[in-house]
Amino acid sequence: MALKEYKFFSIVLAGLWLKKCLTNKLYYVYILAVSIEGEMSIRSYQDVSRFWFMTSVSSLGLACCLAVILIVSRMPLLGAYFDTETFQSALVLHVNFSLFIWLFSFAAAVWVFYFANNNMGLHRLILFSSIVAISGILAASLLHDPRPVLSNYLPVLDNGLYLGSVLLFCTGFIALLVFLLLSRKNGHAGPQQVSFCHNCLGSLMKMMLICLLLLPWVASQISFEGLLFYEFLFWGVGHQIQYLFTLFMIWGWIWLAKKSLVNQYDRSLAVSDRVLSWCFHIALLPLFLSLFLPFVYAPESEQYRYSFTYLMYSSPLVLPVFIYAVYGGANGIQAKLLATPGIISLALGLLIVGLLLGTLIDGNNLMVPAHYHAVTGAINLTFMAIAYELMPKIGFTKPGSKWQIRQQQIYAGGVALLALGLAWSGSLGGVRKMVEHNSDSLEQISALVIIALGGLISLLGCFLFLGLAFSNMRKKSAEFALSSLSKTSFIKSNQDG
Repeated sequence: MALKEYKFFSIVLAGLWLKKCLTNKLYYVYILAVSIEGEMSIRSYQDVSRFWFMTSVSSLGLACCLAVILIVSRMPLLGAYFDTETFQSALVLHVNFSLFIWLFSFAAAVWVFYFANNNMGLHRLILFSSIVAISGILAASLLHDPRPVLSNYLPVLDNGLYLGSVLLFCTGFIALLVFLLLSRKNGHAGPQQVSFCHNCLGSLMKMMLICLLLLPWVASQISFEGLLFYEFLFWGVGHQIQYLFTLFMIWGWIWLAKKSLVNQYDRSLAVSDRVLSWCFHIALLPLFLSLFLPFVYAPESEQYRYSFTYLMYSSPLVLPVFIYAVYGGANGIQAKLLATPGIISLALGLLIVGLLLGTLIDGNNLMVPAHYHAVTGAINLTFMAIAYELMPKIGFTKPGSKWQIRQQQIYAGGVALLALGLAWSGSLGGVRKMVEHNSDSLEQISALVIIALGGLISLLGCFLFLGLAFSNMRKKSAEFALSSLSKTSFIKSNQDG
């Protein structure tokens, strides 16, 4: 018999003995103490999850502030007041906080909540290292010559403080994933039924870890320095991480749909968990195969670059199954009336726009950011919806549904307008990663106006999300305060149904 079972039976036997030997009052004090110890353990990991959640939201807030510089610098007339170095430095930090720290930290909040088990000391060490790393990234742009390097997927500041801070953050994140994977079988979730949400979330965590662990090997195979080094280093893992977060978004759709249908209609999706799980792992197969590419091709070769480009083309292959799971069958009408109304439809629309724009990429112009702004906009929108549902489980209150709807619609509309404006400008020869000082064409000026308008609207939606999140962080959730909902019951009610 395992040590865990011995501990459980020891507590039960001790409780029965106390019930016979002690008064009822002392017996209930004992039971209360045991319950508090278990709840304190659960709350400890809710605290960790809450830290990662607050880190992710704060990072998104910083990214939005930096985006104001990027949008204003591309406006006709106003762009003349911004030099290229300022624009590029702001672009580096914007991408780092909006695509790197925001997404990684939010994923960590979800993974910790589902899978965290023991050894709080290690969690605290990782949290401390993350704070130091994020502070270093910010300080690097202020205390040193920034020297922006605009590599694809993850642009960097080429100075020691910045690079050391990014390495520290990644090291802590990898340590977190390793620890969660080694200890999650005995976590608070306990032995759950086989379910789409639980199994696929664990698979995403494994793939993320392997992708990050391959980076040192890729770096050792690159003979170039400067821009080309970072370009080759992040090209492969950038495609992998984007593909992974696209699947994380699809996981979020199913999670939201299952939660809504069970809670409101006591119904299930049109496709079973087993079929969904199979389809999800089929979608993971191209990502799994891409793990071998660094051992087959040199990072500087054309075959390497084209292989990772083709990886992205496989992302929509099983998408129809998940769309049918949410909207198809007898549950289609109810599925459209989710607790976060229209969120899946809005995210799906942005994803389709992004995929279509991706097929039109021809050269290094603004069609490229048009593609990834639409795709990452869909991911961000889904993560925002998950954040609203996660907040009451980690100690905060949930914003009102009316404000959620408005925020999601504003953000989705702004991102769509931004992506279409970028695509239009790109089709007219608009250059990436540069400030447009001269725009003689009326069409190009009109495209820049649409870019600015879409950017400002999406920022309004983003700031509204931040306002809803931060204002509700100040209020303690009744579920959390009264301890009426444990982590295990949350997972059972929302994951399996």
